[in-house]
Amino acid sequence: AGACRAEVVDMRQEYNDCHREVLVSRALEKAVKAALAKKEQVILFLNRRGFNTWVHCLDCKHVISCGQCDIALTYHRHDETLRCHYCEHQQPTPRACPACGSPRLRFAGHGTERAESIVQEVFPDARILRMDSDTMSGRGAHGTALAGFGAGAYDILLGTQMIAKGLDFPTVTVVGVLSADNNINMPDFRASERTFQLVTQVIGRAGRGTVGGRGFIQAFDPTHHALQCAVRQDYAAFAERELKDRQDHGYPPYGRLGRIIARGADRQTVFDRLRETAAALSAAARPGAVLGPVACPIAKIQGVWRFHILIKARTPAELSHWLEAAGTTLQDRGNVRFAVDVDPLSIM
Repeated sequence: AGACRAEVVDMRQEYNDCHREVLVSRALEKAVKAALAKKEQVILFLNRRGFNTWVHCLDCKHVISCGQCDIALTYHRHDETLRCHYCEHQQPTPRACPACGSPRLRFAGHGTERAESIVQEVFPDARILRMDSDTMSGRGAHGTALAGFGAGAYDILLGTQMIAKGLDFPTVTVVGVLSADNNINMPDFRASERTFQLVTQVIGRAGRGTVGGRGFIQAFDPTHHALQCAVRQDYAAFAERELKDRQDHGYPPYGRLGRIIARGADRQTVFDRLRETAAALSAAARPGAVLGPVACPIAKIQGVWRFHILIKARTPAELSHWLEAAGTTLQDRGNVRFAVDVDPLSIM
């Protein structure tokens, strides 16, 4: 198979040069047009579904959010609804701000639905296949769609994480990661690792035929080590940098991480119960080993408030000893439920 030559595109420079936010950079646009002219295929990846990722008021700054989850609702243009992608609540899109009544609502961010519209404008003659959980909900839809793309019925495949790996189409010569640093600064020590894995997988979809391919990683932070290593497919360099960061901060594999999550319907009660647990842990642990309690990055899901504590221990035995010292404070009490996760895969 041919090789894939990849590069990181600085979207800050695109913004400065174009004087507006763009979804498809000039370098990616040029490469896609060249590929389409040669009857080759293109994959574009964006890990956000919907048309706009949030709606906010230009006057009072209110962000329209889910009443059951601590997250902004996503605008879906095809049926004019706002949806929560955690509890699947949906509601009609308002004509005015629900907080102040202003009609000046701004629809911000790019989801795959909006990206499809923009890509169609940039490449008006291209046949576009969009694959996300909104378009692939029917039985067998995923397989049927990929079969159509493989048979040449589409020129551009645009999708979310479901297209990131496992696809082998020799006619795909260009891959674009439209917003590579979407999740890189999430409050999770594994965010860089996930970004590296995802970007590496996506750009590996190009150049699987004999003619080779090109990958374009669009980012507002183009110098980030996860992206620079991904573009070179350099796992060793990424692991060396990432392991040093984790060693410096005591994260796995150089220590054991414990996470205690408390959940309940009343925000203050949940916090108070978890604060008792934090006090018991802090009395047994070394200084600085217990972090929290604080609200989880997504503080409320389906009407349930979520707070957590992180515990950094050097050994499994040390972590176990500290958890035992927390004793009865870790037991479910009233409407507050506790969960303990050792070396959690996510701290969201």
